[in-house]
Amino acid sequence: YLVGVISLPAGVFNPYSGVKTSILWLDKALAKQTDQIAFVKIEHDGFDLGAQRREIKQNDLPAALAAIIDYKATIVNGTDFDDDKYEPLILVDKKDVAENGDYNLSGERYRVQISKDSQYEYVRIGDVFETSSGGTPLKSNESYWRNGTIPWLKSGEVSQGFIYASEDFISEEGLKNSSAKIFPADSVLVAMYGATAGQVGLLKFESTTNQAVCAILPNKRVVPEYLYYLLKYRTEYLVSLSVGGAQPNISQKIIKDLEIPLPPTAVQAEIVAEIE
Repeated sequence: YLVGVISLPAGVFNPYSGVKTSILWLDKALAKQTDQIAFVKIEHDGFDLGAQRREIKQNDLPAALAAIIDYKATIVNGTDFDDDKYEPLILVDKKDVAENGDYNLSGERYRVQISKDSQYEYVRIGDVFETSSGGTPLKSNESYWRNGTIPWLKSGEVSQGFIYASEDFISEEGLKNSSAKIFPADSVLVAMYGATAGQVGLLKFESTTNQAVCAILPNKRVVPEYLYYLLKYRTEYLVSLSVGGAQPNISQKIIKDLEIPLPPTAVQAEIVAEIE
């Protein structure tokens, strides 16, 4: 019955819920007439994604609706759909969705993320960077937390972007008796589990984290902000690679296996400056 999947941005239902949501377009008659599934990506709905939902200029809804209407008409009329005309909509063969037996309905898994025609070398993150996850001292042991001076970040704090402070602190004893580690400034943090999975932050001070965070440690070959922006705009793709049940689970292996273009650091800095 599935004709299409319309991906809405996380936060579209704020202030009631920030959960990532998609709309399933179901139509038995239409689905029987095509061997493809439409994936539509909406990044902006005319309002910012914070709790206040203030009106903004960016609004992908009209273009998405036009693409959906046009696509439906091509199915009914038996004509070809011009997918170059509508950037938010891509078509994926049903056999590709069913290929691995998991029927993943995240469009980012099928959407080409970065052109391989880049003039720069592509490298695997795990071949360039060291990565590590954090840890949580036992909550039942008050001495691990009382009068703590070592910053400790929860996975939900990763989505701050540039991270300058933590809400919680652990003690030296808590650090010593847990799997928590102190990560250096300029580490890129990726939330691995739950509702915040795929969120990316750039650590601007030394801190520990909970076990649901993967830290990509600094490397002289890469401008930290460059790696941060590169991963920040691939959040949905990271989630699409996750394993597990109802909640996404992005393993360190998934993060290590990601390939990124690696221009010289001077070019990386230019890219960062242009983005900012």
